[in-house]
Amino acid sequence: MKNILSIGNSYRHRHALVGSLVLLGLAGCGPILQQAATPLEIQQDAERYAQQGYQIQTGDQLLVRHLIDADYDVLANVAPDGRITVPGIVEPIKVGGRTVEDVHAELVRRYHDEAGINKPSFSLDVKATGAPYVYVSGEVERPGYLDVGAQERTVLQVIAAAGGWLPTARMKEVLIVRQGADGKKLIFSIDLDKIMAGTDLDQDVMVRPKDVVLVPPSDIASFDRWVDQHIRQALPVPGSVSGSVQYGYGHTVQ
Repeated sequence: MKNILSIGNSYRHRHALVGSLVLLGLAGCGPILQQAATPLEIQQDAERYAQQGYQIQTGDQLLVRHLIDADYDVLANVAPDGRITVPGIVEPIKVGGRTVEDVHAELVRRYHDEAGINKPSFSLDVKATGAPYVYVSGEVERPGYLDVGAQERTVLQVIAAAGGWLPTARMKEVLIVRQGADGKKLIFSIDLDKIMAGTDLDQDVMVRPKDVVLVPPSDIASFDRWVDQHIRQALPVPGSVSGSVQYGYGHTVQ
């Protein structure tokens, strides 16, 4: 795996770090999360994710090939904003996060309405995919973006690829932030101590592209510093750390 640190500037960090972040407060040795996704919500999201088709992402290449109107053929790169430009259609088309079938249906309509093709007959295929990545931050040796490749990876494997956790890591509560299959943001925690002890291997869940893995510090004194580094400086968070704060985010990573 390759640690893609060159793209981790503050702007992209700010937009890729936290989704629907219903955090924060650390009282004594209690949990960091004040409100997390329930096991049922996580299970239902996993089922929806398994059922949905491939979703186009930034960096993909889409091949549009017409049976008759070859002048409209194009090999389009999905831009960082999730859009492509195709001949015959005036405005760029938003394709990021959508299925090939969904985009094909929109192209049929827009070829008819904008290009004047009475019965559009064409194929739409994903010729190449962009590098799937996750972001690992906090108490790890090499925080940053990680190219996870084509194979599925677990949280433990991703943290190992980031150089492993530091002695200061809070092993019992590693946070996972992801965009769910329905577009809503989920945040939950896993217990690396139980995974390493072999007492609950089910917690070593598979990561998904664009997941954020946050490894907080173990001691209370470092927690406010960690929040300042990973939350306050990354997002315009007003006021105190405690309480419930909700943020939307988008991905602009290439």
